[in-house]
Amino acid sequence: MTPTKNIFLIEDDNMKPFVSKGDLVVFEPMALNQRVYNGVYIVEYRGKKQVVRVQFLIRGDMLLIFDNKENDTIKFKYHERGRVIFIGHVVARYFKDGSYKIDYPHIEP
Repeated sequence: MTPTKNIFLIEDDNMKPFVSKGDLVVFEPMALNQRVYNGVYIVEYRGKKQVVRVQFLIRGDMLLIFDNKENDTIKFKYHERGRVIFIGHVVARYFKDGSYKIDYPHIEP
């Protein structure tokens, strides 16, 4: 992996089984005015940085989806989307057991 990659430590099980507490994710930082698509991102919401699945709906609304059923989904109307700060796009996962998963083929281990 190139030294410009960023690493984020998972501090809860909100995205289990995708990632669990103690796992690491590698992310590509967001650029100014970068277009955001459906995918898995590190976001900051209400002062907390976390990994979430983001889905954009046809009418412009946005969902933050947690894989763990305890914290299902947070919905934002189009005009509320600015309450979420996008930090980076998750490109790889490193698990506590030493295994890893590259989520995008252009990323080299």
